Amino acid sequence: MAILNAKTVRRLFDYDYLTGHLLHRTNNGGVFVGSVAGYVKPCGRWITVERVKYPVRRLVWLWHNGTMPNGRILSKDKDQYDTHIENLVLKGGVTPRIPIVNGYSKFRGVTYSKKRGEWKACVRRKGMYSNLGYFSSYDLAVLARLTFEDEEKGNNLKVKYYEDEVN
Repeated sequence: MAILNAKTVRRLFDYDYLTGHLLHRTNNGGVFVGSVAGYVKPCGRWITVERVKYPVRRLVWLWHNGTMPNGRILSKDKDQYDTHIENLVLKGGVTPRIPIVNGYSKFRGVTYSKKRGEWKACVRRKGMYSNLGYFSSYDLAVLARLTFEDEEKGNNLKVKYYEDEVN
């Protein structure tokens, strides 16, 4: 599983400036070119890319700005379904994206090291902890953990939501 980047998002989706939606660029798995990508949840619109679920507003931001932000992306008008780029604002880009309690994130195996100022991904196998590394962003640490689980469990990946995006 590769790290999601702007090139991949632009290859998979077009952005509709009138509606603010991402549209499919290819026919794949029962979806058609030009159809609206993703699905609606009570906390906003979501898209699954390579078996990882992302809020649409994060992918719209990535599509336009070229980088996945470290901070939260909020809607200026408080409408979580409005993904027009003009309506999106980045909040808290310097601080960790999610609330942490005693250094632990809401994602199992991902912790924040105040000493290093980085996110750490680790797993427990056969009673021993294995460090997967330190990462500059929460997203990269979660991706490392998911990739490890995917490889270890033979593609039986259980995807977690970004809980901090829920309003």
